[in-house]
Amino acid sequence: MRNDDVSLKGILVFLGILAVTLTITYFSLMAMQRHLERKAEQRDELAERLGPSQSVQSVRLISPTRANK
Repeated sequence: MRNDDVSLKGILVFLGILAVTLTITYFSLMAMQRHLERKAEQRDELAERLGPSQSVQSVRLISPTRANK
């Protein structure tokens, strides 16, 4: 193998770009997860304050076998 077959600089640049991309992706996903968890907590708190709605209380569950009769 000759020395000019593989570019060490090219490999290092690729690995550097890969590391930066993975780091940005990781922190973006972590921020998104925190945001979604906060939104879920807010919705849970709101649902607890409002209580069950009248429409939800009035819905009857029908099994698939009864629905076909």
